[in-house]
Amino acid sequence: MRIKKTLCLILAMAMMLMLVACGDSSANGSDAKNASKIKIGCIMLGDETEGYTAAHINGIKAAAEELGLSDSLVWKYKVGESSACYDAAVDLVGQGCNIIFSNSYGHQTYMVQAAQEYPDVTFVAMTGDFAAICGLSNFKNAFTSVYESRYVSGVVAGMKLQELLADRLQKGEQSILFLNRRGYAGFISCRACGHVMKCPHCDVSLSEHKGGRLICTVPP
Repeated sequence: MRIKKTLCLILAMAMMLMLVACGDSSANGSDAKNASKIKIGCIMLGDETEGYTAAHINGIKAAAEELGLSDSLVWKYKVGESSACYDAAVDLVGQGCNIIFSNSYGHQTYMVQAAQEYPDVTFVAMTGDFAAICGLSNFKNAFTSVYESRYVSGVVAGMKLQELLADRLQKGEQSILFLNRRGYAGFISCRACGHVMKCPHCDVSLSEHKGGRLICTVPP
């Protein structure tokens, strides 16, 4: 849902800019005609069979449908974080795409390269951070809000650990676990604003211990 909202906003902004550029048309139905000129290229690291890319595919499709652009999508699947991304971007430009998305951090170097060569096309790299430093007005970054990412990563790590321990037990082998941690939680943060409780003396995040006590783990 968050991916859909983010992409929908980007697509809406791109459509608005293109319509403004064609604003001198006075014919009836000019908005629909100009909107039909929008063609969206999508460079995906994987395909619909893996969750990360599937989430982006579903988000892009939902955003495009909401804006009446479902027939304007052109897909490139299983594009690696290499010059293959640049080649895919150039091919999409050749197919008439005027806004191109990629969904991997490793794609953005090649997306910037393409953006430099095609200033009339808007390039959007998901999960990237080059837009603020590359100096290109036609290169954008987009990133969705992540809810409880630490919690989710902990669950995944726990499932993997359980799998590995079960394998060792099945083989009759032993395992040693190092718990390099103090307290129940490494830090306490506000879900509303993201503020993290920190030690007033050393600025290290306070960890939660028995009884809800917040303690600094740095020796005095």
